[in-house]
Amino acid sequence: MVTVTQESLAEKIKRLESRSSAEYALGLTLNEEYQLAAYRMLLKYLAGHADENRENGNG
Repeated sequence: MVTVTQESLAEKIKRLESRSSAEYALGLTLNEEYQLAAYRMLLKYLAGHADENRENGNG
């Protein structure tokens, strides 16, 4: 099983964003665009969940 962390998601997002913005790039495939959107949503969710745990004294 793969462990997903905020750091690993940030790296994947950065990699996909750099591929889409490179001068020589043709852009992202449809699959990569969906991956990027999903990674961004998951990162936002994890960040909110971590903040909530801190506010409740759970981490």
